[in-house]
Amino acid sequence: MRSRYIYSAIAVRILAGLIQISRWVPRKPALAAGGILGRLMYVLARMNSMGGRKRVQRKRHTFIDLSLDRSIDDLSRAFGSSLSSRELNSVAKGSFRNAGRSMIETLRIPKMSKPELLSLIDADSFGPVHQVLDRGKGLIIITPHLGAWEILASYLVLCLDRPFSAIVQRQRYSPYNALFHSIRYEGAGVKVIYQDSGARPILTALRQNLPVGILGDLDMPRLNGAFVQFFGRPAYTPVGPAALARASGAGMVPIFIRWKPGSTGAFSSPRHHVHVLPEIDFVRTAHKQADILENTQRWTRVIEGIVRAYPEQWIWFHRRWATSADNNGQPPVC
Repeated sequence: MRSRYIYSAIAVRILAGLIQISRWVPRKPALAAGGILGRLMYVLARMNSMGGRKRVQRKRHTFIDLSLDRSIDDLSRAFGSSLSSRELNSVAKGSFRNAGRSMIETLRIPKMSKPELLSLIDADSFGPVHQVLDRGKGLIIITPHLGAWEILASYLVLCLDRPFSAIVQRQRYSPYNALFHSIRYEGAGVKVIYQDSGARPILTALRQNLPVGILGDLDMPRLNGAFVQFFGRPAYTPVGPAALARASGAGMVPIFIRWKPGSTGAFSSPRHHVHVLPEIDFVRTAHKQADILENTQRWTRVIEGIVRAYPEQWIWFHRRWATSADNNGQPPVC
């Protein structure tokens, strides 16, 4: 317990130092450094997998598992024989590289002006978003941990020109939590709603016809959830997004951000593209629980399609299938 907080304190100091450095380091070399950081993470993950040692089942639920063999195992089970061993390793390596670059881009958010941020992003038409908001019952934006997802939140504040709230997990180490809160709010002004605040502030925002962003692709046993299919395997998934949509009448639009391919050459600066997908068609019948389960599967299917299209930009080192459906459907004790 004590060592965990020591590591957290060190991490906060490192991140705070990187934020200060980013104020004078140009974006292109900063992102190059982020790519190097990602490669170092990959090397660490590969070292953790060396020796062919049998992996020990963790008693405590953790989000991250820096083990290359586990990431590749998930990739192999997700894509089957469609990817060779070399391609699986390449995707895993790209996942770590994306994490490094995205972290550096996130730390630069407080430095970015509105014109600079907007100049880095190309986007689809926001027609589905405006159609939902025109109904006056709020908007739920569902997105995966893909690309530089924190940049997406800041972009939505500027693009929608109205208060935007992101639902996030409160970090246990308060200085770490405060650091990321300042990054989100001091940048474009993203409002934060913590998961442990309950449904009331989220429903309040939706009933004011405001957009709320949710990252729904993590295995989070502390949240009320259900097992739905994700890449052909039962994955414990939060039912909150579907329940909130049913309670408020809000529509759900999947929006995600990705690094543009081929934009990292020697003479070009990396850019982002924001994709706006059609509103998810939810079922609404007299059978509440069945509807929530079906709608959770529907938006999860969309998230799977996004990850399948850009697998190297998703966080495969997250233990997405950590909660077992064989344990009587109950998540492990945290």
